[in-house]
Amino acid sequence: ITSGSFLLNPTGIQAKPLISITGSGDITLLVGTQIIELEGIENGIILDSELQEAYWNDVLKNGCMTGEFPVLGEGNTAISWTGGIVTEVTVVPRWVSL
Repeated sequence: ITSGSFLLNPTGIQAKPLISITGSGDITLLVGTQIIELEGIENGIILDSELQEAYWNDVLKNGCMTGEFPVLGEGNTAISWTGGIVTEVTVVPRWVSL
C-alpha cells in the first residue's frame, strides 16, 4: 500500500492484521487513530497483531516498538507513516468471517 491508503473492513468485527514494513530508521506508523513508534529499524519489521509480536527474519523486535498492536475496525481505516526510509508496506488484513 502507499502512505495515506484506506483499507475497508467489510465485517463488523475488528481484524488483527499482519503488517510488514521494509525499510530502516525511526518510523511512525499511523493505523486509524493508533500511533505505533518503530525505532532503530534495520531492513524491516513485521507487526503481527494476532500473535502480539514484532519480528524480522525470526528475530524478535518487540523492543523496537512502542504502542499497541494495530487493529482494523469496522469500515475504513487509514494507514500512513512518516520518518525513516520506507520502501514497502504490505498489510494482510485477516478479516474475520463467521
